[in-house]
Amino acid sequence: MLPSKKNVDNYFACNSCCPFCDSEDLRLDNPIQTEETHAWRDMQCPDCGKQWREEYSLICISIRSENHDTWYSDEAKHDGKYYSHEKEKT
Repeated sequence: MLPSKKNVDNYFACNSCCPFCDSEDLRLDNPIQTEETHAWRDMQCPDCGKQWREEYSLICISIRSENHDTWYSDEAKHDGKYYSHEKEKT
């Protein structure tokens, strides 16, 4: 049985409740594991017994300096080049 779209949307919004039964009693089966630019962790809900995997990928890097925060994002890639975004600290 798959979780409802509503439950999945709620999970993406806050990931603090089970995407199957909405229970807030979640268990982390293991710490976050990584491989190059990918990371994951296995989750479970003791209330309904369902298990799932959260998966993460590298989407940007942030470089902080005294006066600026600069980040490079894969989403900002154009013509094979990464473009930076800068924000001046106030």
